[in-house]
Amino acid sequence: MNIMEEKNFNQPILFQMDSNSFKKRLLFRTFVVLILNFSMLSWAFFRIPSDSQSKILLFFVGILLFILFVLYKGYQKQMKVLQEAIVELKDDMVLQHGYANSCNEIQIRQIRQIRRDSYRGYARVQVISDNFAYSFINLKEVDAFQNELEKRTGLKTQLIKKDYKKLATKAFMIFLPSLALIPFVFIPAIQLPIKMVFIVANINFIFFIFTFSERKMPDGLSDQLSRRLLILAIAILAFQFYLMYV
Repeated sequence: MNIMEEKNFNQPILFQMDSNSFKKRLLFRTFVVLILNFSMLSWAFFRIPSDSQSKILLFFVGILLFILFVLYKGYQKQMKVLQEAIVELKDDMVLQHGYANSCNEIQIRQIRQIRRDSYRGYARVQVISDNFAYSFINLKEVDAFQNELEKRTGLKTQLIKKDYKKLATKAFMIFLPSLALIPFVFIPAIQLPIKMVFIVANINFIFFIFTFSERKMPDGLSDQLSRRLLILAIAILAFQFYLMYV
């Protein structure tokens, strides 16, 4: 039995990415981001006095076209990265082939722990040693990959469950200041301008980006997405202050 297993271990096994699942999620995420951007731009545009809308229309159309271009290029790049990604089990090595012929090599004997969890809705397997931690995300045959790792390392996979209730509570606390201001809009004695609520909500959103970014959380918003959202939020915030005081 051991001879057969050792013989099988010498045969390379390839694991591809689940491109269909990723493509559907990426299209949906891109569409949602586009709708959100379009909604915010439309709201900002119609807050401008009607006699000035024609003067600034070209500027807003330019911003929308730029957003479309960035989203399209990002979609193309992510799909190309996915198509070139492949994981290979070969002898006593795990090879993670990536974009532009990059390759990470992991020696089986160095692996001390195997973890299984979810990352942005995708199944993720992590291999951890004393000096490194590599993640394998969205594999088409993730269960088979996990089983092969367990056979070759002699380790059992540790299942990690995330506390989504805690994450939801943290997000709620970030937006609590803007939510707390809403009743003051409808109190006749105060009549807080609704513009102020939107400004505070946008500031809360900026804090949300920082708190849930990849640098703060292992499975948070990617650095690229965080930068885009931050630039957009700051631009809208500046425009909000312009409408508030001009």
